Amino acid sequence: MAISSLLDTEIETEAKEALEPVFDIAPLPFVLDTDIGTDVDDALALAFALRCPKLELRAVTTVSGDTVRRACIAKMLLRLAGREDVEVAAGVAGEVSDARRQPEAGHETAMLLGDDTEYELSARDGVTLIVEECGGAGGCELATVGMQSNLAAALDREPALATELSRLTVMGGVFAPVEFLGMPVPPAIDHNLNEIG
Repeated sequence: MAISSLLDTEIETEAKEALEPVFDIAPLPFVLDTDIGTDVDDALALAFALRCPKLELRAVTTVSGDTVRRACIAKMLLRLAGREDVEVAAGVAGEVSDARRQPEAGHETAMLLGDDTEYELSARDGVTLIVEECGGAGGCELATVGMQSNLAAALDREPALATELSRLTVMGGVFAPVEFLGMPVPPAIDHNLNEIG
């Protein structure tokens, strides 16, 4: 029994020592680009980003449909998490043909925002924020979990972003033209893949 406990302690100590370099890495600064407010995946991504000690969420940009309302949802969730310091900017609205995919179509927005719709959003739009924070000396990486319209507009505005962006993480994986739930995949995805290579 004592030998087993000793071995467990030694293994645990060795594992911690082996992982110390991993835990010594500085938190990764990044911008989250999201269509929060329709499905739960975006709220979960935001919650994970806030709780992960290896991530430093600098800003949130919203995309698709009513981006101001989506930004208010993000700001409200950040307020609940005690992180009102995170900048939130409304991005490219774009059109979504399926009205059910808009946050205002269901009861989600009313339940989330309630009567308090006064949320201080960034003076910058989402595209400007991405260009300034992720390009040049900004140093932030970009994680997108929605339509790629903000990134497409940022690449159009600042083509150098394609080489300046240190890392791009995309929740996606469609490389051939397809329809998803009866909606065509947005052309912005093709644009971004061609720009970034």
